Amino acid sequence: MTAMKRFDTSASQPETSPIEPGLLPIFRTVAALQLGLSIVGLVIGTFSRANELPPGIPAFSVGWMALLLLYLLSTSLIRKLGRFYLPLALAFATLCTMVDYVWELQTLIRLFGEPRQWMIMSAGGWRLLVGLLAPLVIVASQYSLRTVALFVAIVLVAEATAVGWLLNEHFLLVALLIMHGVVFGLITYIVNRAVSAQRTQRLALAEANRQLADHAETLEQLTISRERNRLARELHDTLAHTLSAVAVQLEAVDSVWEVQPERARELLVKSLANTRSGLTETRRALQSLRASPLDDLGLALAVRNLAESTAKRGGLALNLAIDDVEPLPPEAEQQVYRIAQEALTNVFKHSAAGSLRVALAKSKGQLTLTIEDDGQGFAVETLGANGHYGLRGMQERAELIGATLQIERATPHGTVVRLHVSKD
Repeated sequence: MTAMKRFDTSASQPETSPIEPGLLPIFRTVAALQLGLSIVGLVIGTFSRANELPPGIPAFSVGWMALLLLYLLSTSLIRKLGRFYLPLALAFATLCTMVDYVWELQTLIRLFGEPRQWMIMSAGGWRLLVGLLAPLVIVASQYSLRTVALFVAIVLVAEATAVGWLLNEHFLLVALLIMHGVVFGLITYIVNRAVSAQRTQRLALAEANRQLADHAETLEQLTISRERNRLARELHDTLAHTLSAVAVQLEAVDSVWEVQPERARELLVKSLANTRSGLTETRRALQSLRASPLDDLGLALAVRNLAESTAKRGGLALNLAIDDVEPLPPEAEQQVYRIAQEALTNVFKHSAAGSLRVALAKSKGQLTLTIEDDGQGFAVETLGANGHYGLRGMQERAELIGATLQIERATPHGTVVRLHVSKD
């Protein structure tokens, strides 16, 4: 994932940060408005006799505002100047505003006389505030508090240097500088804190989005892995069982083909029937990945049919103890059915048993499935080896529904499979 450039909201924030979103459009809009006002002032000053200001003042404002607006509209300069682009624009706007301010104050004092210096300086001070409002806000939005404080200090020193020689009363200059310092400081501090809070929230949101994307990717991989395991179980419980049974029957056909043709034909017919049945079940599994007998019969009858079919195929004595149990959630019933199917298949293929006991009962809020045979038994720890994945699939199915699966040796011999499913 692409690394994001982080903004440090502390005083040590880097000064090479990219321009904050929305600052340039605001700067351009303010420059365009100031240019329009300067043009209006120039027109009024040209045609109005009441205006005694020299025409050079509004003409200068129009000129530098036009240059600033052209500079801000030039996208090529942004690429060429890089991180110096915005500081140059701010320095130019601030310098021209100060020159315009001092020039106008000097003209007003000369026209109206020194006794009115207080009134002139007060009006001029607010005009300076309006002229520097855009640079102040942009500096406070883009840079750290230390840089903002330095900018305000430079503006105040420049004002004191440029305006001090116009005034006879130093008290008036000090009062003006204090007023500007307080107003400039409050504006820049409030803007800087607000933008810093917004920047922090934006970074937190970006980090949350990154974590969410990572989580979504992890979840996607986990879902794919689980679905692969599920498909493997379904294919094992349908196609693999069918092919295994057909292979055993065809081997029997081959062994009796010469000596017992009728028996071979009978086995061949059973193989064809099993093949068609397996094909149908495989198609259903691939379409819905659900155990269709559950939809038609319910869990109890489906398990009963499985047990009877296994006993008939294997020639086993069957002991059934299946109660009418309350329905489980569809996913839980499907997993119970598949576990029973796998356990009964193992009895038929591997146990060499003579009898089979299958029980399904509810006791103390639990559904218990028991499958027991009197066969040769096996070592539980070796069931997952040599390509036999039945036990692993049974365990995974039990875990999916929060059930407990126990596989033990029976007494005196054989195997017991117990599945405990909580109905809460």
